Amino acid sequence: MTNTNISLSISTIADALFTQMDQELASITAENPLQKALNAHEVVKRAFRQLKKSSSQYPFSSQQEEIHFLKHTLPKLWAELIYYTELYLLEQKRPLTGSEKTETYLKDILNVYRQFFERHQQFYNYCRMEKTHLDKTYFCSNGADMGILPPEEILDSDSGSFLGTTYSFRRAKFIALERLINQIEFDIHCLHHPQMDLIKSSELRWTDSKAALIELAYAIQSKGSLNNGNVDVKTIITGLQHLFQIDLGNYYAVYNQNIRLRKKDRTGYLSQLILAMEKRMDDADEHPRFK
Repeated sequence: MTNTNISLSISTIADALFTQMDQELASITAENPLQKALNAHEVVKRAFRQLKKSSSQYPFSSQQEEIHFLKHTLPKLWAELIYYTELYLLEQKRPLTGSEKTETYLKDILNVYRQFFERHQQFYNYCRMEKTHLDKTYFCSNGADMGILPPEEILDSDSGSFLGTTYSFRRAKFIALERLINQIEFDIHCLHHPQMDLIKSSELRWTDSKAALIELAYAIQSKGSLNNGNVDVKTIITGLQHLFQIDLGNYYAVYNQNIRLRKKDRTGYLSQLILAMEKRMDDADEHPRFK
């Protein structure tokens, strides 16, 4: 790695990798779910290797910086790798015919995923409740086990030394499995409601920011615009993800750590929608289609 890269913070390096990775993922055009998952896995693995290389030579300026990297930055990218690894395996073994066989298969996968949360329930609750009092134990190189990979998981075949702590890995897996569970539950729902295939096969693609769509989803749920208000954000997010062919990742964290904490305009995207719509109507007034 060059001296220029070393002068950059690890967060800056990671942000650049995330941006490039998202662009490459959005450009994947494979229609076959299995091939698409494999192509995406290769994209994420390249980004993960680069982050690993950069972080191995990076001198953390403080314990707080190391904790933030091992608790937030690393798990965010690692979750992508776990997600596409699991998605590839899921699609590889999915029954080719028969809705009953498919549903049984998907429910078995759900049970396996949920068992992981049960095995690590105490740490999952720590993450879910956004606690910090044990961060030095879980997310510091001198506080937690380093280099010990859970035996059931081999995600980086190039490995060499293991990156992060076992708790970084588990946090990443929580993020990945939550996304997979949402997706599988939606797939099972579609088996019982064939009309939902229209959403799954949509040619629409969301090309604005992920935060914008998350903001829109929370606004729709807050207004009670769907099912007379009897639907949660998770269900709306899942539907929008399938409709617009996008993975919104940890939408809960984006809402709580980004959207909700904005200092100026907390509903920036909704404000932009209002301005765009008003401009459209103003333009129509100046140049009416009908006289």
